Amino acid sequence: MKHCILFIFLFISYCANAQSTLWFYDDFVDNHSNWPISESAENRYALTNGAYTIEVKNSNPYWTCKQISMNADKDFSYEVLARKAEGDEIADFGIAVLGKNGTVYQFRINSEKQQSWVGAFKKTWKSIINNTSKEFSSNDYRTSTSIKKDTALNKLTLRRQGDEIIFLVNDTEVFRGGYSKNFERFNGNFGFVVANKMKMEVEQVVFKQDNATNILPDMPPYLKKESMGAGINTTYDEVIPRIAPDGKTIYYSIKNHPENTGGTSDSDDAWYSQMDENGNWGPRKKLPAPPNDIGSTYVVSALPDNNTLVMNCKYYDDMTVIPEWGLSIIQKTDTGWMLRENIDIPDLSSKSKILEMAMSADQKVIMITLKKKDSYGERDIYVSLKGANGKWGSPFNIGNVVNTKKDESSPFLAADGVSLYFASEGHPGFGSADIFVSRRLDDTWKNWSTPQNLGLGVNTPGWDGYYNIPASGAYAYLTSDQNSLGLLDIIKLNLPEVAKPKPVVIVYGYVLDSQTHKPVQADIVYRNQKTNKELGIATSNPVDGSYKIALPAGIAYTFMARKRDFNAVTETIDLKEVDKYEEIKRDLYLTSTKKTEPKEQPVSQPDTKQTNPSQPTEAEETVSLNDLLFDTNKFALRKESITELDQLVKMLKENPKMAIKIQGHTDNVGNDMYNITLSQNRAKAVVKYLTSKGISSTRLSSQGYGESNPVADNTTKEGRQQNRRVEFVIIKK
Repeated sequence: MKHCILFIFLFISYCANAQSTLWFYDDFVDNHSNWPISESAENRYALTNGAYTIEVKNSNPYWTCKQISMNADKDFSYEVLARKAEGDEIADFGIAVLGKNGTVYQFRINSEKQQSWVGAFKKTWKSIINNTSKEFSSNDYRTSTSIKKDTALNKLTLRRQGDEIIFLVNDTEVFRGGYSKNFERFNGNFGFVVANKMKMEVEQVVFKQDNATNILPDMPPYLKKESMGAGINTTYDEVIPRIAPDGKTIYYSIKNHPENTGGTSDSDDAWYSQMDENGNWGPRKKLPAPPNDIGSTYVVSALPDNNTLVMNCKYYDDMTVIPEWGLSIIQKTDTGWMLRENIDIPDLSSKSKILEMAMSADQKVIMITLKKKDSYGERDIYVSLKGANGKWGSPFNIGNVVNTKKDESSPFLAADGVSLYFASEGHPGFGSADIFVSRRLDDTWKNWSTPQNLGLGVNTPGWDGYYNIPASGAYAYLTSDQNSLGLLDIIKLNLPEVAKPKPVVIVYGYVLDSQTHKPVQADIVYRNQKTNKELGIATSNPVDGSYKIALPAGIAYTFMARKRDFNAVTETIDLKEVDKYEEIKRDLYLTSTKKTEPKEQPVSQPDTKQTNPSQPTEAEETVSLNDLLFDTNKFALRKESITELDQLVKMLKENPKMAIKIQGHTDNVGNDMYNITLSQNRAKAVVKYLTSKGISSTRLSSQGYGESNPVADNTTKEGRQQNRRVEFVIIKK
């Protein structure tokens, strides 16, 4: 009785430029490769003590094969490090390979007798000897002293070189025969064979073949895939995972779940899970209805502020779904969710019924899969950009570096705004669709780096997609049916550094009322400090005032909290030298512009703070302009200071009755009179700039204090920098 168990298997290359590329390596420290594990009265397959064990309990031969996504027309090398752990003297073990018409080819050794045998089985047994196929005979075994005796480890190697098949034991050739003459074309199924009663232990498997697949360099041989567990996964399909940029909330769809808004006939509802303080994922929860509705409703993108979601549909004002293609942005309220806006994208038409979208973290870009007249074949990735007028542009094709004649799908733009992860059936890979990464090279959105395959750690022989990562890039989340609870499950894998996007900093904190310290729901707008270009927007939580923004490293930023009836507050942060993921806390305080009763306290001695650069505050409170920069011993404003001052201009124009006093300060380098004069000139330079922007001089006054009011230690470079400052005092609201 003969048995063959076929399992799909696929191998990775992490050495793309090598003469013989390593496609797979397994040392069986765990079952990440999904080898069959089972036991019956006839045999046992197990993973024990770092080895894959095949035990045959009778005299029949058994073989187990897995499919390698290989090129059958190219040379290859398949190596197995194995031993006979125990068994009969006549027992053989070795390599099994399937031909395209179902013939099983076996390359076996007997370590007791130091003999090898090559043959085939299809209804009858045949030996392949002297480059000829013949009826099997026990005399067809060949003796070789290269075979290590008894329970010693033996390295078995099967190679194709041109039109020859070579079998080696411990690097010594024991068989050579014509490929086309003696063998059917191999169909990619490779594995192990055990003949007669014995136990075989496999300690290592390696497959090598030159391949055109452009693998991301330095990827390890495999990445451990972990199920998200029964708290998140079910026996139904879990798809479209969307991890929040901070990595602490995951949204996803469960198909046809009985608890969906429309029950089992409801194709998609949005569910989520949150991570606790110990890093454990909580039980799944369904988003309420609305935003869930009967039909397909799921999260397209989770935005960095943790208070805003992009949905796959449009809504009426009452949050019922509009039956047409499109996207919407919904925002968390103190009672649920509300529609912030429906997104109208011109020319959103496609010859394909499948429409996939993803919004960038800065809410300025939407990646879309469409099939249009200018597509290169099937679905391509297009991009729609948000204009300065707030309207979205028509989608345009991002070009044939990324797109191919076949399907590109499930695009995801990382928080760095540069790294595009997507699935492709057209680029060379391991399965029907693999996940690739390409980096944006400029702001045209048409120039991209050559896509690189993420390898077997991510990809399988089947269709791979829905790849999603947080801003840190620590983990990737995707969908898989391997070892699932039922159908498709969400899994995660720990990413190596090479697979991560460019560094991003999460800035987080609370937006609070400066008088009451109660939370304020406000917009947080962030800009390039040098150019003053708006780069993105976030919203703080209406319940606790919390906010988060994701800022790609490499430049300096200003970010401003703003809300009607409050004075705007601006912070700055320099990320030019950041080279790894970070999280930085910054609380923002807003001051109401509504008239309040004066405080019963003296105003002659203001409480000086080193705080937000243009933080609106109560009368007589001193606020530092943190990024007002001057060259040493000079009072001319530097270009980098303009963004800071423009925020102050904006605040003064929004509050036409407000009057302020500009105060200049220096460090202790130089004599007293020189420093007083220098500080006065710097304060006057600020007043001059404000009046040039239309602020009446009657609302402005200035004074220089020299080195008399330090806020830091003048013995250090950093302290002197802090003391060279300009502040303003609100003297009238």
